[in-house]
Amino acid sequence: MAISIRSRILVAAVAASAAASCGTEGSSDSTGGAGQSGAGHGGAADSGGTTGNGGGATATGLGGSVDTAGGAGETGSAGAPASGGSNPGSGGSNPGSGGSDPGSGGTNPGSGGEPGSGGDPGSGGEPGSGGDPGSGGESGSGGDPGSGGSNPGTGGGCPVDECPMPSGLVYDCKQRFALGINYAWHTFAGDFGGIPDWSQGGVSDAQATYSAELGQMATNGVSVVRWWMFPDFRGAGVEFDSSDNPSGISSAARDDILTALDLAEVNDLHLVLTIFSFDNFRPDRTDNGIFVRGMSPMVSNASRRATLVNNVVRPVAQAAALSSNAHRLLGWDVINEPEWAVSPTGSAPGNQDFTPNTELEPVTLADMKALINESMAVLHQETPDALVSVGWAAAKWAWAFSDVNVDFHQPHIYGWVNEYWPYTLAPGDLGYGSKPIVMGEFSLAQMPFDTNDTFGQVLNSWWDNGYAGAWPWQFAEQSGNLSLINSFADDKGCPAGF
Repeated sequence: MAISIRSRILVAAVAASAAASCGTEGSSDSTGGAGQSGAGHGGAADSGGTTGNGGGATATGLGGSVDTAGGAGETGSAGAPASGGSNPGSGGSNPGSGGSDPGSGGTNPGSGGEPGSGGDPGSGGEPGSGGDPGSGGESGSGGDPGSGGSNPGTGGGCPVDECPMPSGLVYDCKQRFALGINYAWHTFAGDFGGIPDWSQGGVSDAQATYSAELGQMATNGVSVVRWWMFPDFRGAGVEFDSSDNPSGISSAARDDILTALDLAEVNDLHLVLTIFSFDNFRPDRTDNGIFVRGMSPMVSNASRRATLVNNVVRPVAQAAALSSNAHRLLGWDVINEPEWAVSPTGSAPGNQDFTPNTELEPVTLADMKALINESMAVLHQETPDALVSVGWAAAKWAWAFSDVNVDFHQPHIYGWVNEYWPYTLAPGDLGYGSKPIVMGEFSLAQMPFDTNDTFGQVLNSWWDNGYAGAWPWQFAEQSGNLSLINSFADDKGCPAGF
């Protein structure tokens, strides 16, 4: 789809507070319409549509399964320590690519790797045996608890997960199908820091409004919300020095990050925060009186890129880590649909080279991967429990990013993508390798791909094929279709939400 500015709101929320009983197993692209000021979804393939914007993803961790502690021994000799359980395997990958295709047509699909299989849970330790009667032996000590598998988002041993989804994301001792939505934004580029020149405040300035929208998502089965931060630099969230290098984030942006996590706690939601977007790669420009800096010169220069990462990505992560509700941060999406801002390599396999949008200043594949990898390193350092992903525009370019060590992949899939990489493909057929896959953007519509396949059939296919979650696009444009998410959540029960 094409890439001209259009407002969209991404809210990825996973089915909140699941029922005590475990559910059974189970699991869209249209041209975006014009919106408020901001980036938009793109047009259809082969046409120069409006500016395409991708959506985000649910994080998945590769954690160990729960280990149970051994029981205490009876009077007599001490009981043997409990053995720890083996870690579960990584969740299955997810299919799909998506995002708007800026002016380029769809191409042939690529092949992918096999999805990861889930591991068996660890067995609990044996209780200590009792001593002989009458001997007055000392009470046996219970076995030591087994150590939990180390896993982004868990942090050690966990209680038994009563409703695991074997292919789902692992976070906070749960393995779930990350069912959510793209909030994207309430105000494009203004939710975190505001846009003072346009008299637009951020999350902390309108808490009641944001909480009401998040609450509407939560009551309709959403558990994960994908939410954009700085898709371009028109807002006051990022501050710059006289050399046009970012010098830090504003106090307003910090307040908005903390408030967003507080509202996620109130509404029983988990957030995936999307830091950048391909929109950032437009040239320097003035938009209705606001000077908006382009990010390409910052990314293509190693020194300036380090400044960008250390003065924007790091303080954003540090602010989230300080929140008393930091556990509501399921993960990060480094950048939305970076493929639209990558220059052709001239050596892509299968005629799958990049076709950057003409409105953007593209950078080399090496520089884009450097931005992603350097940002991931900082995010893992500052928020070790949060998962990290990237909102890939389409499986068309999986060949270029399969070696990026995200915690889970988050491809987007719309109609033009579905023609070549149909939603019915298994996660391993998309080319991203064995990491879990969340379908990070697709249309929240009764028939997401302009076929006879319904929303429920699409999600059930992903559930059955081993995907780790799904986040349709998006709240502002499709809030009337939230019942589609709610029906799926009700059908699947607690495995479909954190």
